Amino acid sequence: MTFNPDKLTIGPQPSQPSVLRDYIIHVGNQPLMLAYKRAYQYGNKKGEPLYAHLLNGVMLLDALRDPLELTETELRLLMSVFTVHDINKDEEFDGNSFGHIATLQNFAQQIERFNLNVFFPEIEQYVSEITTLARDHGGHSSHHASLVALPSTRISHERLRQLLHLIQAVDIVDLSHSLEERTHKATFLSKINAFADHTQYQLYLHQLSENRGAFSNLIHGAIVRVLQEEGAYPLLYYPDGVVYLVEEAVMLTTAVQTKIARACAQEVNNMTASQFADFVKSGIQGIKVDGKCLEMGLPFGRILNEIATKAEKRSLDRDSLTEKIIDRTTREFEKNKAAMPDAAEAVEQILAEPTHLLPATDRLRLGELIRSYYIFLNDHFSDQLTDAWETVYDLLEIPAATRPALSYFNARYDRPYVLMRDVHLPYDDVYDRLLADGSQRLEANEIEDEKTPLFQEYLGRYALFGVVGQARPWAQKAFTDHLAHYLHNQHKQCAHCSAIFPTDKWMTNDVRSDITVQTFSNRLRGGPGEPKKYVCALCQMQFLVERLNYEEVRGEKTMYLHFFPYSFLPMPYIAALRDDIEQIRGTDTAVRALWCDTRNALLQDKTINPDFLTQTKKGKPHPYGMYMPKVRNTVGNRIILPINPAGDNDSQRFLFALWNALVLQEHLGLKVMLTEAPTAPFIPTSDFYIDNVALSCAGFITRNDYDHFINHERSTKGTLVVLKEQASALHRIQRELLTTSKKDEILALVQAMSGGGLMVMYTAEKLLEAKVRDQSANAPEWAEIRLAQRILPDLETLAHHTGGTFMTQMSTHLQALAEIAWQKGLRGKSLKKNSLMTPIDEIFKKLNQRSQAFDTAALKAVIINDIFEYLERIADEQYKPGKGKQKAITQFVDLFFAEVYEGIYQASLTKLLADEKMIRSAFLFYVRQQIPSKSKTNSADAEDEAN
Repeated sequence: MTFNPDKLTIGPQPSQPSVLRDYIIHVGNQPLMLAYKRAYQYGNKKGEPLYAHLLNGVMLLDALRDPLELTETELRLLMSVFTVHDINKDEEFDGNSFGHIATLQNFAQQIERFNLNVFFPEIEQYVSEITTLARDHGGHSSHHASLVALPSTRISHERLRQLLHLIQAVDIVDLSHSLEERTHKATFLSKINAFADHTQYQLYLHQLSENRGAFSNLIHGAIVRVLQEEGAYPLLYYPDGVVYLVEEAVMLTTAVQTKIARACAQEVNNMTASQFADFVKSGIQGIKVDGKCLEMGLPFGRILNEIATKAEKRSLDRDSLTEKIIDRTTREFEKNKAAMPDAAEAVEQILAEPTHLLPATDRLRLGELIRSYYIFLNDHFSDQLTDAWETVYDLLEIPAATRPALSYFNARYDRPYVLMRDVHLPYDDVYDRLLADGSQRLEANEIEDEKTPLFQEYLGRYALFGVVGQARPWAQKAFTDHLAHYLHNQHKQCAHCSAIFPTDKWMTNDVRSDITVQTFSNRLRGGPGEPKKYVCALCQMQFLVERLNYEEVRGEKTMYLHFFPYSFLPMPYIAALRDDIEQIRGTDTAVRALWCDTRNALLQDKTINPDFLTQTKKGKPHPYGMYMPKVRNTVGNRIILPINPAGDNDSQRFLFALWNALVLQEHLGLKVMLTEAPTAPFIPTSDFYIDNVALSCAGFITRNDYDHFINHERSTKGTLVVLKEQASALHRIQRELLTTSKKDEILALVQAMSGGGLMVMYTAEKLLEAKVRDQSANAPEWAEIRLAQRILPDLETLAHHTGGTFMTQMSTHLQALAEIAWQKGLRGKSLKKNSLMTPIDEIFKKLNQRSQAFDTAALKAVIINDIFEYLERIADEQYKPGKGKQKAITQFVDLFFAEVYEGIYQASLTKLLADEKMIRSAFLFYVRQQIPSKSKTNSADAEDEAN
């Protein structure tokens, strides 16, 4: 993949030279292959794009290369075969039986169309082999070609039989849609063993029975790494686990279990270590080092360097500090004097000379460093020290005679600065002494990482390991202790997961800013006082991973896109996606969020890779879009992309995230869930799932789950197709009606959809008028006509969806009325709105004035007469209306009353008049649709007058 400093592409793009990378560049990213993103399969693969099926197979072949010892030529051959094996699903051959089209000539054509001759330069020498393997991949006897009948080939017939088993294996396993599924996996394994007849493999798996989002990905990654070291080849990544190819099942000995638990702990440590600066906090109470820095085994030199950096940045005003020190010391003087009377006189002398109390500012910064080291000792080594300050005094060679006086000054806030009166060592010497002492203490007091036994306990409760179909729990655990733990630890249970792990008070610094105390369930003791919730050690790590892994700005509302495969993700897909994200983060430009050009993508008729930007037009890091994971291994079994949505309100932010979900669902070829939760509550069965729909968008998003097909039959398009059509229609309308104001045209139309189809038409008319005013057209009526004609098809898409049968019938009748009105000249002398609305205006005018003395027949007669008289008044003397006009008016009025008033509205005048303004807008759109070009209009006007 080639990176542009402004535009990027996200997807499985291997970064290192390889056969797979060649395939992605020369085949996977070519137009014909990309078009398969919209070639949705049906039947057992319902909803999965053909693109995803082909890419999965190619990547699985790449994963099998090492264990099955495939040569590069065989791998390129197999990838080429898999690319063309579903020739019957190509629209070029749509409607033809596989047996009829699976010919050498057609496969040779496909090879050229897919650019396979560039990926595999020697492919012309293997066309016969490709034809045979592709034709026989399904194992149907009617299509089975005799290998014996093949001409002399570059590959032996025996090897071709083996390669055929491999193609069939990769094709069939794509039907294994869950980790628990066994039948298709068993067929896959039998085909693999038929290929590798000298080695008999097994399928091994690990599974986690609960989901903790990115944190679970981290755990999965650690398990994969250890099992690889034990000889397992990871092949299939499911949301809840991984399937491996093994020669012998991995024995879960105590040593292996410990190794896995340590690997999980190390993943967390590596993540926190890479961003350990976040755990050295500078606040009012000084610079504090979180205990996590010690747990992760960081050398003290890194910790002290970060302390020194933060100390240099602190604002230290000498005069202000002096005033505060004197105030605090004076208030506590009598109390300290009673405890240490011998030093009272010396302290009084110090306070009597305030100008000499503190050194110059540069020395105060050294005092800040000393203060931070005291806090470090006091927080983490207090159980080993009688007094942390005595240790500091010894390090700095403070005379014993002056130490009692120093005790009068507040240990944390004042003493470090007053101490500088007696410190004569240069900065570098002080730094070196602190470094030596801190390093020695850390080495002598290596803190045991409590996460290792914690992960052992966690995996013992929630993990399965073993051969597919025979997996067993990591350890036999009694789950009855969950209830006992819940009952006997009132108000201290984990407020998030109710697990049995030790809990501690929930701390703001361990979670993202959008996670508040209200996020957790209420398990608090009643009564007054500020509530304090508890979370277990696992949840604390989970929240910590989420905080460290993604960018954030306080106050932003984060939404999440959770992606799921239709079956599984091959191991190379995960590795390539990790490479891709790392490459984006490794660009020279600063990356905060990856912004997807969803508008342009939704406006495209043909599928292309959407554009992604990291910078705004002003060259600054883009604040809105997808947050890229900072840690490689948090991209795994579950692909989670947080969205920082742009917008001034919840509705705009929801729509921003929705457009990203629609575009990325198609781009990546995966199922997606849009939610506000960083952890998906379940694995959706539908292609597209929306959680927490904004109330104002309820007319547009009418359900939670959307699918490409209603059932297994491809002939019936599903709700997701309709949703995408509406999304594209909204963006096309916005493109036409966009103004320089801050009006959000899309949101206005989406909100209108809650009011029905007629409300959509009315809202669009108002937006259209605003657009014409904004552009100050010389001929506004023609500008309105052209805009109305361009947007009407998309407007009908929205109106008919939200209005249902009512709107379909209304559109049919209004279109017929508009055709009569225009074709028969039932209008004023111009193309302005009031002129075009003449006949329907007269109807509503009379309906609003209707008297009980008039029956419907009489009312219609009055309306017909008044319209005729109006047309007679405005007509030129030589073109007065006659019987033709009278007949047309009668036809118009009769149609309105019969089909609209008495038909759709069941003669309910109240309901009809309530919709008056909306009906008028819809009628106006249909009348404008009848208007031809200017030249044709002038001719039509002359003809009307002649009639």
